[in-house]
Amino acid sequence: MATKVSTRTVWDRTAIAALKTEPQVAAYTHEVAEGMAAFERRLAPSKTGAGGDSIAIRDSRAKGAEDISWDADHLYMGYQELGTKFVPRTNFAGRTVDEYQHS
Repeated sequence: MATKVSTRTVWDRTAIAALKTEPQVAAYTHEVAEGMAAFERRLAPSKTGAGGDSIAIRDSRAKGAEDISWDADHLYMGYQELGTKFVPRTNFAGRTVDEYQHS
């Protein structure tokens, strides 16, 4: 005789949304973002190091989130990341997302 088992998950969207403003969650999010920014700086291509040095946490438009990117003076880092006809792709930001492990 077979036994049927089923599971139902119910998400409390209000409680999940409230986590974005919880101080402990915000502190942990910032801690992880700092670690990811440092990891990305290490992976960034480095002719002079200026582009990699500009990688930092930036203000995010999303509530409860932090953005990691290079500054406006180093927008060319996008070409380093994605590549062009003349610049090989390095994928350092993508590798950060794939490889970073917070400890």
